[in-house]
Amino acid sequence: MKNKKIVYFIAFVLLFSFYLVKVKCFDEELDTVINNEGDETYNEYITQVQEENLINSKYSTESLDDYSISYESHIQNVGWQATVAMNQISGVIDSNFGIEAIKIRLNNATENDCIEYKVYIKGEDANLEWVKNGQMSGTEGQGKQIEAFSIKLSGTIASEYDIYYRSYVENIGWLDWAKNGALSGNNGYDLKIIAFQAQLVKKNQETIFDEDRPFLKQSLSYESHVQNIGWQDKVKSNDISGTTGMGLRVEGIKLYLTDDIYNSDIEYQAHIQNIGWESIWHKNGDTSGTVGQAKQLEAIRIRLNGRLAEQYDIYYRVHVQNIGWLGWAKNGESAGTQGYAYRIEAYQVKLVKKGNDAPSSNIDAFKMDYLYYQSHVQNIGWQNRVKADDISGTTGMGLRVEGIKLYLNNGLPTGNIEYQTHIQNIGWESAWHKNGETSGTIGQAKQIEAIRIKLTGDIAEQYDIYYRVHVQNIGWLGWAKNGESAGTQGYSYRIEAYQVKMIKKGENGPTSTVDAFRTGWINQDGKKYYTFPDGTVATGNQVIDGVRYIFDSQGALKYSDVKVYVDISSHQGNIDFDSLYNSGQIDGVILRIGYWTSEDAYFEYYIKEIKRLNIPYTVYLYSYAHNSSEALEEAKNMLSLYTKYKLKPAMSVYYDLEGYNTTVDNSDDITKDAYQEIAETFIGYLDNNGIRTRIYSYYWFALNRFNDKTRSYLDWIAQYSSENSYPYSWRGWQYSDNASVPGINTGVDMSIFLY
Repeated sequence: MKNKKIVYFIAFVLLFSFYLVKVKCFDEELDTVINNEGDETYNEYITQVQEENLINSKYSTESLDDYSISYESHIQNVGWQATVAMNQISGVIDSNFGIEAIKIRLNNATENDCIEYKVYIKGEDANLEWVKNGQMSGTEGQGKQIEAFSIKLSGTIASEYDIYYRSYVENIGWLDWAKNGALSGNNGYDLKIIAFQAQLVKKNQETIFDEDRPFLKQSLSYESHVQNIGWQDKVKSNDISGTTGMGLRVEGIKLYLTDDIYNSDIEYQAHIQNIGWESIWHKNGDTSGTVGQAKQLEAIRIRLNGRLAEQYDIYYRVHVQNIGWLGWAKNGESAGTQGYAYRIEAYQVKLVKKGNDAPSSNIDAFKMDYLYYQSHVQNIGWQNRVKADDISGTTGMGLRVEGIKLYLNNGLPTGNIEYQTHIQNIGWESAWHKNGETSGTIGQAKQIEAIRIKLTGDIAEQYDIYYRVHVQNIGWLGWAKNGESAGTQGYSYRIEAYQVKMIKKGENGPTSTVDAFRTGWINQDGKKYYTFPDGTVATGNQVIDGVRYIFDSQGALKYSDVKVYVDISSHQGNIDFDSLYNSGQIDGVILRIGYWTSEDAYFEYYIKEIKRLNIPYTVYLYSYAHNSSEALEEAKNMLSLYTKYKLKPAMSVYYDLEGYNTTVDNSDDITKDAYQEIAETFIGYLDNNGIRTRIYSYYWFALNRFNDKTRSYLDWIAQYSSENSYPYSWRGWQYSDNASVPGINTGVDMSIFLY
């Protein structure tokens, strides 16, 4: 009997082993945790889960005695958690650690029963294969969290039970229940699953599970209407729509966005051949472009709206005729070309979560012919427009440009292109023309000799405009920019052609920007003018080629080869002579050496500084003399100071004779003859001592208090006006008594001296 029991036992073991071999979904590592209540660690874990995270079942499980499931998760930075029973939570909700892998087991299964599952890795297009009872789906130690998963039953159990499961998703929380192989989690949002639950439910058993929102999807797709093909099939994000290498135009586009979280839209518009930018934005499957009109798309813009735009950037690029793939644009920027008449042949779109890496090439996404221009040419008339960087006019034909027009393209920042011309026998136009207006003349046979072009408004803050001209007898000059003059003035040379280009600020412009404008002295209407290389006409006090000239306010030359002197006395106090002389505004200084028989309080300080810097100078003495004897005392004082300081003036010294005791009505008791004696005494004494001396006075006094003899000694006259109307000969003209110069904090007297 005992032997029979042994035989039966061996037979049972062999039969059971054979049974195990035949079970399709048997897992040798099956962990029957339902019967593992004696494991102290496991019991502590289950207690914690039940207290903190357990979501109670919404239906009875009394009828599930035949089957059960258990599962476990591999958690980021934690590792494998303990196995939990069905309807328990696997994962740690209160953390932000994502699940990287799962294992699910079907317990008490027959040989034909199996549970299968697979996960979808965050941020990866490729998904893992289905695995079975207790096998791992996902990764370990790679830092890759899952964002979705599916579970399904197979075999006999699939006809009797449904498998329900749901995900706890980062930043979202619990989603609704999925079942029988449907997706749970999310796709396209890069949100990790932090925890999950699963539950077997008998077929036809009533449940109160929410099943409306088990899976959150964000997907982008798009399609193209292509020449000779029509509408192509939709493609998904990052795929190419259209064709390359076939020379076929894209005529219309549609884009679609599925967004289960933010309920946002995708919007887009196109730049269409011979039409330009569409006036409205299309969205969510509307057609942008045209169908059946044989019009190519030349540029596109795409953008997101709503909350999705706060979380994601949308990037896109186009494949363009004659160029190929351009760089990536994003978030409503233009991609393609404008003004080139180049067709889009294909395009590519992708969504990128903010903070993630953008496409590597995001420059040169859009090429625009920003401007056009044309010329009215001798014997030809108006030529056709040319685009930026092309040549307008003629070369080698000896024909003059008589008029020009420039135009800005649509789609640029707001602003204008403005221009003016220097016309033969007329000069610079007084007004600037803009946006297609004619600058120059038509039908008058007058050549343009120079041009100026500039941008105004918002566009001027983003772009520089460069231009150059081809000139008679010279050829191409250098590039001017932003309103500078280009051409010649004073040569009577015609412009024969010109070229214009726009450059974004910060980018490199043309290399040759010198000699854009040749100028010089010109005679016009019996007057002489000088124009600087920047096109401005010389006015006032100017140094040209090392020589100082005086021009009136209209630019007409008044005096040539002059020297500018500032005269100073103790009234000016301390002076920064370095700043004064280095300013380039003066050629020399006239110092008050003294008055009557006194020395100026600052003279010693002033003369030391002037000698230190080797500044040309001369001196004057202010007279208080009433008669010739007092004039002699002043002359002796002048000689004494002259000798004391070893003066070497650059020109005559001066006797300031202007009637210190003059009353309000400009009369005093000194006669004209007495002034003659005063002058002759002072001048004679110094002349006899080798010091050439002349007289300084002011306009009214010289005319009314001096006789002709006294005036013959006078060569420095004060008249504070724009013109010197003194009717007698003069060498120096004090034209201001309140000028401002560097280094001196007060207003000063300024004079010019003719040489």
